[in-house]
Amino acid sequence: YKIFKHCKILRADEDSMFDMRYTKAIIVEYNTEPTLIESESIKNKYGFSPQYYMTYQFDKGMIIDVIYYLIDKIDSINDKHHRILILFKNIDHVDTMLEKCQERYGDNHIIGRYHGNVSSEEKECTLQCADIIISTYQSFGTGIDVSNIKYVISTNQCNKIEDNQAAGRARPMKDGSDVFYFMLIDKGFKYCTTKLKTRLSYLNQTKIKQIVKIKYESSGGTTSNV
Repeated sequence: YKIFKHCKILRADEDSMFDMRYTKAIIVEYNTEPTLIESESIKNKYGFSPQYYMTYQFDKGMIIDVIYYLIDKIDSINDKHHRILILFKNIDHVDTMLEKCQERYGDNHIIGRYHGNVSSEEKECTLQCADIIISTYQSFGTGIDVSNIKYVISTNQCNKIEDNQAAGRARPMKDGSDVFYFMLIDKGFKYCTTKLKTRLSYLNQTKIKQIVKIKYESSGGTTSNV
């Protein structure tokens, strides 16, 4: 502090900082149309439970179709074979999604998982070889630096710090192209739509250059700028 206390701090202006951003947020809205009992089932004594919420999502099954839809869309435009990262909060859901993706995409993709119960050999293979990586938010934190991840799919309802870190797993592309942070929102739950405002507010301050909305229905999706 004494050495540098007289040095000027040089910061770029806000416009220059915004121009340096490279992440687009894609809000993926769908509606599982929960009953009143199902709406209450995602709560514990403290309120919203990420574990109960995702258990409900897997029981309903629509979230799996949404993820398939996104992977299919990415495959249709991903001619440079950039990598996809799918994030969950629970290890069991990572393992379940791994099995489902291997069944559907195993012939054309190398699919790997990364979490605390995985051996170091499997983790290394995933980091080096997999083009679809399925992990927990915690395991794939700020200490992981993997190149060529262009698409991050965030499945659960994050706090603003988790969002910022998850979006940051997609690093700048060598060709200067944008990266994409997909935020899955079940509009059947008021909690999700209310929390989204806070999540986007923080991302707008820190990382995001543009926000796009996709409304998923079983027949496909429609897109609009926000």
